[in-house]
Amino acid sequence: FATGDRIMFLKNERGLGVKNGTLGKVERVSPDSMAVRLDDGRQVAFDLKDYAHVDHGYAATIHKSQGVTVDQGHVLATPGMDRHAAYVALSRHREGVQLHYGRDDFADDRRLVRTLSRERAKDMASDYPMYRDRDAEAQSFADRRGLSGEIRLPDAPERKGVELLGPRAGTMRQMGGDPRPREIGEGRGAGDAKAAAERQPRRGMFDGLKLSAEPAKAAEPAQGAKEKAAPKRGMFDGLKLSSRTPTPAKEAPARAEQGLTHDFRRAVERASRSAEAVLQARASGAPVLEHQKVALERTTQALDQIRPGASRDLASAMQRDPALLREAAAGRSGPMIEAMAQEARVRADPNLRADRFVERW
Repeated sequence: FATGDRIMFLKNERGLGVKNGTLGKVERVSPDSMAVRLDDGRQVAFDLKDYAHVDHGYAATIHKSQGVTVDQGHVLATPGMDRHAAYVALSRHREGVQLHYGRDDFADDRRLVRTLSRERAKDMASDYPMYRDRDAEAQSFADRRGLSGEIRLPDAPERKGVELLGPRAGTMRQMGGDPRPREIGEGRGAGDAKAAAERQPRRGMFDGLKLSAEPAKAAEPAQGAKEKAAPKRGMFDGLKLSSRTPTPAKEAPARAEQGLTHDFRRAVERASRSAEAVLQARASGAPVLEHQKVALERTTQALDQIRPGASRDLASAMQRDPALLREAAAGRSGPMIEAMAQEARVRADPNLRADRFVERW
């Protein structure tokens, strides 16, 4: 450095009253010290052994020049700029500014204008609210911290048919629209009904699949009311209790099997929730996020550790009856476990495998 050089401070130093990006002019310099007059009129002096974070200040990046004001400005345009960077760079001067660019970067003025005026908005997580499953997030949070036994999610209400794997109702709202649900036919004309039909969510991957949720009606007696029905059996009819007390040695295997069944049921529910989140993203046209892939891989591995091949049985059962996945993800894993047991029997029995092959063929 020499007297008269323009320098920039590169590190915050409260004792000197400078920060990263402060500009000044060298008034006195020696091998051990330097005196600088800052642009705001203050004068600072320091030993280079204590503070040596300075560089020539004739040019600076656009990011570092934010908040800086100079009399004359020179801007070097590069292909990495956009409208926001151009606005910052071209508004740092008091009296005048000159824009410089190279023909190797911009062949003509049109390319320069297109680069300096382009918009490059960044996505945020809040831009994608329609793909969030808050129940799955809460359950995943509990599983990661070992709180699954303390956090209970309400069971989903029974529904007729299969719920579409699409965005939840109310996650997106039209600007100025009425959030209260209304019937399409009430107080609307044909045009309003058509517009409402066009706003219906896109068809999901399981559209058209309907499973009856109504309990089967009991068969009516053939003889009618003339014949008397047989007396109803009590819940304890035929029950014989032994006076012998079961030994602990016989109870231990039953308890171990019960604990294994409980762990397996929880593993099936966690794997179903992870698979449902991935399928929901794909059905909605959204990309599958990395944490969703990791969660699916971990839950299927945990499922296979309890029962080898269980993840393959779960996938086969889901393909044959997609409604089972939704039920298991909501905490009703009984039908899914039964279907997985059937798939395991198919894998083990060559005759059942042959029947399944013929069925698919």
